Amino acid sequence: MYYDYKELFGIIFIVPKESSDAYTVQDVNFLKMLAEEASIGLANVLLYKHTIEGLKRRIEKGEIG
Repeated sequence: MYYDYKELFGIIFIVPKESSDAYTVQDVNFLKMLAEEASIGLANVLLYKHTIEGLKRRIEKGEIG
């Protein structure tokens, strides 16, 4: 199974800061990086799960021992 990394895996909600300061460019860049890393991690989990499920099916069918 192929996972398109443009698929939506989740949502990060950004709320106003406790201070009245606006988010900086550095804040936004950090959040983008965090979202990208989290989505890669989630995609890896899904690929691993799919692989394990496929192996279990093949073992049950006797295709591999």
